[in-house]
Amino acid sequence: MTVTTNLKQLYEIDDHLWLLENIELLKQQKFKELDLENLIEELESLARKDKATVKSLFVISTIKQARCLFYRDFDFILWFTPLKSVIRIMFFMASRVLYIFLEKKRG
Repeated sequence: MTVTTNLKQLYEIDDHLWLLENIELLKQQKFKELDLENLIEELESLARKDKATVKSLFVISTIKQARCLFYRDFDFILWFTPLKSVIRIMFFMASRVLYIFLEKKRG
């Protein structure tokens, strides 16, 4: 119980060190010593950020695609190259959010 209490205090002081400590506990499979309350909160926050990132990347790619359609003769190559990168990142982030969502439904 003391380790968990210390981790909760550490979370308020230094969240990066708190994260490293929790990672080490996970590696050592010391699950009872984890700061589950804050760990769950951080994972939920991460999932929300991923969802927001996917939404933002979708909007950016849609705007860039529309611009490419309307201005085909105007700097098409300059817009198309970053568009491929945005779409690639968007699919990666969407797959992470979908995985988290399916794990949450299953678990």
